[in-house]
Amino acid sequence: MRRASLLPEERIFDDAEFGAAMAEVLGRLGNEKGAIRVLIAGSTDTGLYTSLLNAAAAAGGEAFARSLSVTLVDQCETPLEICRRYARANGLQLETVLSDLAGHEPETAFDMIVMHGVLTFFPEAERLAYMRRVAAWLAPQGALISSVQFGEKVGADEPSKRIAQALENLQVLLDEAGGYPQEFARDMGQRVERGLRDRHGHRNPFPDREAVRSFYGSTGLEVQSLDIVGERNDGGPKRRYSGRSIAVCGPGGREDESRSVRKAATATNP
Repeated sequence: MRRASLLPEERIFDDAEFGAAMAEVLGRLGNEKGAIRVLIAGSTDTGLYTSLLNAAAAAGGEAFARSLSVTLVDQCETPLEICRRYARANGLQLETVLSDLAGHEPETAFDMIVMHGVLTFFPEAERLAYMRRVAAWLAPQGALISSVQFGEKVGADEPSKRIAQALENLQVLLDEAGGYPQEFARDMGQRVERGLRDRHGHRNPFPDREAVRSFYGSTGLEVQSLDIVGERNDGGPKRRYSGRSIAVCGPGGREDESRSVRKAATATNP
C-alpha cells in the first residue's frame, strides 16, 4: 500500500522501526487467532493507516492486510475523511470514529492498539490516567505499540513551511483519488491548516529516556520491549527531538526488570 502522507518526511522519523514493531506483533497474532481488531488512536493523515497495512502485508501477505478489522479514532474530521476515501479507493474496510480519545468508549476490545506521538499532546498530569484507560481496551494476548518523543528539540520548527507542504500533498491525494469539487478541496485545505496549527509541536515531550521507561512501567501494562531510536546517519528522515522511543506492551503485569532496553542499530546516545 502506498503511503499517502500530508506531512513532510521528518514527521515519520521512526517509520521503519515502528513498522517493524507492528509487523512482529501482527505476525504473532496472525498465528494465534482469526480476524484481528486494530485501533489506531489518533492520526494526522493516511500515513499511520498505510504503515499498518504495509506491516500486515509484510507479516502475512496482502490478503492478511485486507482482513484486518481497523478502527480509527480522532477528534478531527479531516484525517477521518481522508482515510475513509483512501479505504474506499482501495477496497478496504475501515471504521472511523470522531471522538476525543480521552472520552472514547469502545464497544469491543482490540488485539492491537497503535499510538504514534499521541501521548505528548496530553499534559503530563493526565498522561498516566489516559494510558491506564487505554490499557483496559486491550484484549487478552493483545499488544499496544506506542511511539513518543523525548528530550529537547534539535530540529528547526517551521510551521508555515510544513503547512504549505501539507496542502500541496493534500492536493496530490485528492487528485489521485479521482479529484473533487474545488469547494470541497478548499474546505479540506482549511481544515488541514487549522488542524496543523492546533497540533503544531509536541507540547509535552518526555524529558529523557528514563522518564519514558518509568512511565510505561507504571501504567499497569507489561512492557515487552522498549527501543530507543536516535539520530540517523543513513540519509533518512531527520529527528526533531533528542530521540524517540517505541514501546510494545501487553495487558496487565509489571515491567520485567530483566528485560533490556534495546537500542536501534542506527541510534546514537541522545
